Amino acid sequence: MDFRPITLMDRPIFDKSYRSCRHEGSESSFINLFIWRKPLDIVWTQVGEAVCVVVLQDGPVYALHPCAPERESSVRATRLMAEWFEQQGYPLLIRGLELGLAEMLAEEFPDWKIEHDRPEDDYIYSIKELIELKGRRFEAKRHHIKTFLNNNSNYSYELMDGQNALECIPVAKDWLARQQCDDWILTAELFAVEQALSQFTELNLSGGIIRIEDCIKSFTVGEALSKDTVVIHIEKADPAIPGLYQMINREYLAHAWAHMTFVNREEDMGIPGLRAAKQSYRPIRMVQKYRASRN
Repeated sequence: MDFRPITLMDRPIFDKSYRSCRHEGSESSFINLFIWRKPLDIVWTQVGEAVCVVVLQDGPVYALHPCAPERESSVRATRLMAEWFEQQGYPLLIRGLELGLAEMLAEEFPDWKIEHDRPEDDYIYSIKELIELKGRRFEAKRHHIKTFLNNNSNYSYELMDGQNALECIPVAKDWLARQQCDDWILTAELFAVEQALSQFTELNLSGGIIRIEDCIKSFTVGEALSKDTVVIHIEKADPAIPGLYQMINREYLAHAWAHMTFVNREEDMGIPGLRAAKQSYRPIRMVQKYRASRN
């Protein structure tokens, strides 16, 4: 298997493959792979109709789900990938498997270990619910937004474009500095954010910005994952401003995606605070993810 780095020129191949597979997971996004390609050392190859991706620098080396429109193509690609792992001396590990793929691999490779990978499950929400925030379930969210509006009557919301996206890069750097942490994943995330913002137009992204007194205090970036689902790749806000996260979430969906049905806000990575925040928005379902390895 001849793996190579991902480039912008590869996008049509990925988009065609992911559309044919109809996956719901956030891994099924060329943009996600592209913006994280360097810090995670992501490489790829094509086996027939199957797109095969390997992540070299995110803990143990692993492959993502082999994506192909036909079962036979997926199985053949998976078999070749397993051989590649053995040749390279890596323990076999495939992550990001949605339920259908996990069941298929369990049938085709009965000696493999297939297990639920809960921290990687994606959260799916109703866009209509997150815009309207009706009922007792969203009482706390409405309260946060009311607090924001009472304290920031001079705020403004604007759609992101190639020009104002660049203004968000210093905001992202400031957010990282406030974390007071040298965790490498935060530095890697900053690279990914800068990639998305600096190539906003080329990547055909969508985004929104909130300014207070002409200063950017929050921004978010997303894209259409399928014909009815949006995925949020980036969301940053000044944590010192109560209600700002709730406000950017609602305003972005209302202005950019009210015509869509669902929003995927990705996984919680097993981080307790992030899990609580994502659960507080009342997901309507989860995209369960599985991992495969050899027993």
